[in-house]
Amino acid sequence: MERILQKHASYLMPSYINDKEVNALRDTGNHSGLLIDESFVNPEQIIPGKTVQLKGAFDTHFRTVPMAKIEFKCPRIGLDKNMFIDAVVTKFSDGLHCNIGNKFFTQFPFLNDIIQAHQCVDTRPPSAPASPPPEFTDTPEGEESADTLIDVHAARRPET
Repeated sequence: MERILQKHASYLMPSYINDKEVNALRDTGNHSGLLIDESFVNPEQIIPGKTVQLKGAFDTHFRTVPMAKIEFKCPRIGLDKNMFIDAVVTKFSDGLHCNIGNKFFTQFPFLNDIIQAHQCVDTRPPSAPASPPPEFTDTPEGEESADTLIDVHAARRPET
């Protein structure tokens, strides 16, 4: 495991899944969103009936895996607070516990990708916000969607 982590060290970012510290890999070859190891998911976080089909680079067939609503924080990409995020739940075998794919940054363009501006052309539309718009942090109760981030602390505030 140590060898694997050293190999990917420049792509690893300290992150938190359900308040547990992990190293997340920013994987530009992963066209999915946020993939997390099943060991970080509580059974009640699994979203009933919500699954995705995944096929790895060396797989011969697709696998159906569940999704869960988890708390995720990664200051390196601009998530300084825990946010509820729908993540793909799978089993990692290489010592990593979180894989951040391209779709994650497409879904949430206000996040800071680790890809540096001098390495590629910025393809975000000029209107893309630099910080989370209100709809990602102040979603009205009962109006959550699969692509919605919710500020955990705002969601737990008592009504006045």
